[in-house]
Amino acid sequence: GLRLAEDDALCSELARLGVYVVLSFHTLDSETSLTIHGYDVVAIKLKALENLQRHGVGTTLLPVMIKNVNQDEIGDIIRLAKSHSVVRSVTVQTMTFTGQHGKGFLPRMHMPLDEAARAIEEAMPGEISAEDFFPHPSAHPLCYSIAYYLKDNGQLQSFADFLSVEQLRQMLTGGYLLQADERMQTPIREAIDRLWASDGNEKLLRRLKQFVAKMYPPDKKLSPFERQRVAEESILTIYLHGHMDEDTLDLARLVVCPDQVPDQEGRMIPACAYNLFYRQKDQRFWMAKSIDDSAGPGGAYEN
Repeated sequence: GLRLAEDDALCSELARLGVYVVLSFHTLDSETSLTIHGYDVVAIKLKALENLQRHGVGTTLLPVMIKNVNQDEIGDIIRLAKSHSVVRSVTVQTMTFTGQHGKGFLPRMHMPLDEAARAIEEAMPGEISAEDFFPHPSAHPLCYSIAYYLKDNGQLQSFADFLSVEQLRQMLTGGYLLQADERMQTPIREAIDRLWASDGNEKLLRRLKQFVAKMYPPDKKLSPFERQRVAEESILTIYLHGHMDEDTLDLARLVVCPDQVPDQEGRMIPACAYNLFYRQKDQRFWMAKSIDDSAGPGGAYEN
């Protein structure tokens, strides 16, 4: 993430390869950055995002929401995402107390997904509602919630305004990401027909028609990959993801975990089990001697 701010050639190569970047972005405030990271990375992360924008690299912003630390910044981070066309999604991970200096955040104050959704609603009144979020069908409902929005000149239109939760969940059947295929095409077409027949919201009807026209242009047949990229450019996805720690570990959630980490022997380990029981023993990534304990209470977030 830090290298993206300085290495223009790397950003260019990522764009050429069609690679997507997940960029941790927890705060826009220098003092808060010192609390979370141990040093101020705000300017560096903003420069990294600008480089990704300039090269057209599809990006996810990943803020970790920490109660009473940065939860009031989530609106500004989502607005930052809206202002950059390369940002496809924002994945809000709620604080989990593992890793270096996790003990520095006391008392432990866990934030469930519904509370995170309410924090977003409070930060963006009139733009985003907690009711826009629904459980992801491929994960435990306490682990993942998701909301989809059509982007239109800086305005967001929730998919929940024209599709039911059941339709949205069916569109995600068999996968983690929304796919621009028949599972999306049919309910969108039905929504357009319903709005037209009922003399419904004209602005919403226009937005839906423009969305479909981009994916199915009359003068060109797009490949499935091209159609997916066009759809992603028109949609902002917001994920709410709650990891577990030693206080909240739940086997019922582990057994349906969609996030698997391959260990050194090739076994697939649920991410939260890996973080708690395997991570600090994994010689591929964990270098305990390189950690500077003088950095303060930073680094307590999930990764």
